[in-house]
Amino acid sequence: MVNQKNKDALQGIKQTFLENQYVYMVDYKGLTVSKISELRNQLRQSESEMKVLKNTLVLIVLQEMYPEVYAQVKDVLKGPTAIIFSQKDPVAPAKALVDFSKKNESMTLKGGILESKIINGDEIKVLSALPSKEILIAKLLMLLNSPITGFVGALQGNIRNFVYILDAIKDKKSA
Repeated sequence: MVNQKNKDALQGIKQTFLENQYVYMVDYKGLTVSKISELRNQLRQSESEMKVLKNTLVLIVLQEMYPEVYAQVKDVLKGPTAIIFSQKDPVAPAKALVDFSKKNESMTLKGGILESKIINGDEIKVLSALPSKEILIAKLLMLLNSPITGFVGALQGNIRNFVYILDAIKDKKSA
């Protein structure tokens, strides 16, 4: 039987999973309190949040909300696990985690959940090498805009050439 305190905790964990599309799990064993605070600050800058939750409660929530994810995550959620949640950008927290783990080898990347897809620690490293979502959107917009810009340039070139021809004809007739 689940007591009221755990029921409240389960409800809070469910809400957190509903609000966030990107979840990362790390083993923080061996990190000092000051290092954990440093990691939390770096994650806050990437608009993500780190929580240390009871593994059993997280597994109960995952089994209820995402049964397909539960089977794969139950082996990852063993031992001291910090869970990082992000709503907006999957790349920024991954970069922060990878950078921090390079400086603090006692922290290991366990894995994550990206929009109901399971990734492992190596995939988090690959994800961290990608540009941020905003940069990718800007590049896409540039690519979409470039044919239009080229088309406008071509039209302007034709009009400019036509004006030069008319100007040459005018000069020839006046001479």
